[in-house]
Amino acid sequence: MRLFFCFLLVLIISSCNLKESHDSESIKQININTDDPRNLRLSDIFASVEIITLDKKEIVGGVDDLIWTKNAMIVLDKKKTKTIFIFDHKGQIISSIKASGEGPGQFLYPKNIQYSELRNSIFIWCSGTAKFLEFNLNGDFIQEIKFDGVVAVGDFFIQKDKFIFYNLITNSGNEEVIFLDEKFQILQNIDLGKIISNDLKVSSLKENFFYPTYDNKGFYFKQVYGNRLVEFRDNYVNSLIMFNYGQHTLHYDSKKIYSAGQIHENLLQTNSMTTGDDLIDLENILFFEFIEGNVTKLGVYDKIIKKSLFIEVLENDMDKLFDFSSILSTFSNSDGFFYLVYSPDILLSRIRRTSNNKYVNIKTIIDADPENPVIFKYKFKENIKLSF
Repeated sequence: MRLFFCFLLVLIISSCNLKESHDSESIKQININTDDPRNLRLSDIFASVEIITLDKKEIVGGVDDLIWTKNAMIVLDKKKTKTIFIFDHKGQIISSIKASGEGPGQFLYPKNIQYSELRNSIFIWCSGTAKFLEFNLNGDFIQEIKFDGVVAVGDFFIQKDKFIFYNLITNSGNEEVIFLDEKFQILQNIDLGKIISNDLKVSSLKENFFYPTYDNKGFYFKQVYGNRLVEFRDNYVNSLIMFNYGQHTLHYDSKKIYSAGQIHENLLQTNSMTTGDDLIDLENILFFEFIEGNVTKLGVYDKIIKKSLFIEVLENDMDKLFDFSSILSTFSNSDGFFYLVYSPDILLSRIRRTSNNKYVNIKTIIDADPENPVIFKYKFKENIKLSF
């Protein structure tokens, strides 16, 4: 009863916060039954898998982000080469944009990238110089944009003619989501302090805070290890989605700031669970990551029947190369595909110990003799039917 009362109190407070910000009062709850673990095969959710080996003319140190466009595949290697690579869909190099300095049209550290379909261009956030830069797909510089007082951007997102970013440092002390029009004029500032004031606070950043909705007409915002999703549509908060793991839900002090290490220690000591930092939104299904101790697991929520599954075993019956506990990654997007990246050495070593199957022609990888990371592109089924 006490647990239910506490959770009800959180719902009431959250509803009040949404009212104060003149947003929708729609609050949704996803209950995860952790006492009924299930098994899932990749072939239950994916229709096919395609292998893409990257052109050897450019050395790609790693794939930290991947964006699939109508005519190109954009790869960010922000740690090793600090370069944005533009490939065609078969992995042949088109152009590259390299870190070069602090001057006009230059950047030091490409923390985030986004593609504008409307402008057919790439935007880069350089955390070293606190500016946005725009390039075309041939690698030519177009413009750079700086905003007064904006020095730390956690993430940014492009939605047709809107430019949206997560501002970490503001005069009020609260973080905010800022919406801009196609001329980069401010449309709306949303103070997150009123919405996520009772959420878990962790003193660490992550790759993504924004996650596109399946129709690309909105996006979700999520804090590090937080159990809430804030859904944005039309420049406003549309709904608040709360994950509930019952008696296993991680308890915390909303006035305290935790380190990532403290969170993992609490999860282990209290046998608790919390929501991880990756998710994929499909039309009828939401895949989300949750953490139990030091183990990452997969949750599946059916939006139609409003039920969830806890996936304990994820069987790789498609390429049969590696088993994994989740299908999530930091560069998943809502284009109906999921991408996994393997280093060539590890992949080739594994291939030699794996028999071929109907989904993957292993010989194509061996013949390519890859030196760059190899991308596996999985296509989601149009109608995923799971047994609840």
